[in-house]
Amino acid sequence: MSYSLEELRGHPAWRGLSAEAREFLAQSLLMPSRDVGSGGFAAVSGAFPSRKVGASIPFESRSAELALAVHMEFDADVLAFYNQLPPVEVRRTRKGGGQYPTSYTADFLVIRKDELKVVQVKTEKELRKLVETRSADWTVIEGCYVDTPASEAFRALGLAHEVVSTQNLDRYRTANYRLLLRSRLAETVCDDQTRAKARAELKAKIVVSLAELAKALGSKDLSPLLQLIDEGELVVDLERSLISSPETCWVSTDRQLLETHRAEWLAPDPAGWALASEIPSEKRARRALEIIDKISVGHMTPSVRRWQRKIQAGKAMGLSVFKSALPNWQQCGNRKPKRPDVVKAFAENVIRDRWGRAERPAKRGTYGEYRLLAKAWHPGLKYVSKPTFLKLLKELEVVLSRRRSGARGENAASPPTAVADRVIVAMRPFEQATCDHYMVDLSCVVAEKDGKRYTKRPIFTVLRDIATGMVLAFWLSFAKPSRVACACVLRSCLRRWGRLPESIIVDRGAEFLSVYFRSLLASLEIELVLRPSAHPRYGSEAERIFGQLKERWLDGRPGNSTDIKEVRSVSGSHRPQATAELTVLDLLNEIDHFLGWFARWGTNHSHRAPQYLFDEGLTRFPFSGRQAVYGPEFEILSAVDVSSFALDPRRGIKIHPYWYWAPELADLNLKKGKVLVRKDPENPYTVYALVHEKWVPCQSSRAQRTVSQTTLQRMAEAVLGTAPNSQLDDAIEDAESDLVIQKRCADERSKARKDVPPETRKPAKSKSSQPAEDAPVSKGEKSIWAQLRSLNIDAAPSGTWSKS
Repeated sequence: MSYSLEELRGHPAWRGLSAEAREFLAQSLLMPSRDVGSGGFAAVSGAFPSRKVGASIPFESRSAELALAVHMEFDADVLAFYNQLPPVEVRRTRKGGGQYPTSYTADFLVIRKDELKVVQVKTEKELRKLVETRSADWTVIEGCYVDTPASEAFRALGLAHEVVSTQNLDRYRTANYRLLLRSRLAETVCDDQTRAKARAELKAKIVVSLAELAKALGSKDLSPLLQLIDEGELVVDLERSLISSPETCWVSTDRQLLETHRAEWLAPDPAGWALASEIPSEKRARRALEIIDKISVGHMTPSVRRWQRKIQAGKAMGLSVFKSALPNWQQCGNRKPKRPDVVKAFAENVIRDRWGRAERPAKRGTYGEYRLLAKAWHPGLKYVSKPTFLKLLKELEVVLSRRRSGARGENAASPPTAVADRVIVAMRPFEQATCDHYMVDLSCVVAEKDGKRYTKRPIFTVLRDIATGMVLAFWLSFAKPSRVACACVLRSCLRRWGRLPESIIVDRGAEFLSVYFRSLLASLEIELVLRPSAHPRYGSEAERIFGQLKERWLDGRPGNSTDIKEVRSVSGSHRPQATAELTVLDLLNEIDHFLGWFARWGTNHSHRAPQYLFDEGLTRFPFSGRQAVYGPEFEILSAVDVSSFALDPRRGIKIHPYWYWAPELADLNLKKGKVLVRKDPENPYTVYALVHEKWVPCQSSRAQRTVSQTTLQRMAEAVLGTAPNSQLDDAIEDAESDLVIQKRCADERSKARKDVPPETRKPAKSKSSQPAEDAPVSKGEKSIWAQLRSLNIDAAPSGTWSKS
């Protein structure tokens, strides 16, 4: 559903608004969405499909905008919410005290049942920094952050402005809200009998885990219990437990009983644990006990008196005898630098100027250069040693990483984010998947002509479930990563499992940023998540399966190039292109076998196989994923638009190299500009044409050859049929070169015959068995025909035929 402008005009708060405020609200509802950028920070952006709004809501951060969108989607008091609001002019304060006008765009317009509000969401860390550095514009009033210029600008319009901190968007609650929202789409409904059994079980045990309650009810499907939680009949601590982990999610019918159970029986919050620095090592603890024993004996030695003074000082600070007796070995030794500050400062300056360059000089060479410069700069002072120089270089590595390696190098060198600030990872099958590409380290045979094999390295596209590690779908292609590969993995996934992932995380490749892919996911109500650009830490889920395929299967297969060092050191006769044997169908079969093995066994360090986790998750949460029907409608929806084609009412649609026909194309009044064409990404012999507002499947004469093929055979046919012509460029060039050579040989033979003198030429033999009459005869010699004419031949006797 979507909130219309007419509904907005009927809102109770609409009447008291000014004309400017009404215009602002109307533009907020009607403004088209824009693409959000990656910004100057490593944040994950994307688009969240909202059923309240009836559209995909772009977000720039999962912990901020996306979390707030999920909370508003779950809140029953929120009727609708919109982002991409029109900018308003605000006056902000400079550090020097002066003010300047600038534009400000809020994050959301929130339409509640009783009020209209403009909302801005920021991280708690960012808000604290703004209050500290820009106190003239940012303040805290009654525990709430206030953006004073923005509040004044919207107050002039008659609208309220609110700043939301991520501290109020608990990540556990956000993950639980997402699961409860998805459970509302479940086909299983909680009946009265299940409700009564749940009440009886909780009356007997007061507090039980969600898994134990489901077992007592005799059901592995958790959908009915999630509906009871959503309705409030069962109480769950949404901020300290995950419903998606039923073994550790405790439920009750009374919140006070649940809190008492947590305080008495459950482990304390890790945030309240003692710091690691307060827990002594075994060696320090043993030494403290030895000191206490020696003091208790009563021997008065200088060491004992020193220990007694130390314990007395510790007691004055509120420490116990044991903590006071702990030795402070970390403070022993001379901590003063052995070199003057000028020596260290010069070494740091050399590191910044010499090592932190785009040419990326080596550490060893940089230290050698530093020694020469140091001898000239401070000849009376000893330069720092190599270990000290490398230590200083390590300290400056993060600072200089951007100058040395660009944004990608800086992201790789930067420390990871705190675990407490990260979003909860997916814990259900089809909750989130990742899609990525990999050029297979194996040459595949694509053509065989004139006794020669032509090979190419295919692109392997995979759609992998993040929670379980299962590979949901895969595809091979000889073209660069494109919309075709994206469409094929989605088709394969839906055809096999009957559902698609709720969220797909991808990189910022052109195929994923295309209008086709984004609109396809939006129409399927799938959340699109874009990884930060130039950040090597993201996308490890897909990279792991690529590494497993490379190390555990491709290694040792004919035509592999997994060990690039060895490949460079072998002869041409032993290179992967020369030893390749596998066809496209062979490679598809082998990848299918490998993925089947991986699903049954997983990696060596996993305790449960991906297939087990996958089956268990779907049994517990059968509503997981975006369930859809694979049929003609989905095939047309996922087909790829074609702009270059020819239209002939007598022959059909021409897309090189095939003609496609359907009876609806026989209309002589049909023009190319009135026909939209989409090509089936999996079937090179089928296209779809929009003729007179109706999609019509058009087929080539070769379409019948795929009817009796297996799934992998059709896939191999599609991989070769939809591949670009460049895969056969080498074969075409060799064929044309051979044809040119044959023509040259024919020309040389013809030229050789022309260069022979007429008197030395051999007479050409007649095709007839008798010599020609005008054949040349040597002088004084009669031809055979002249001899025959000179002979006297008697006439043969003639008579009549007698009647029998």
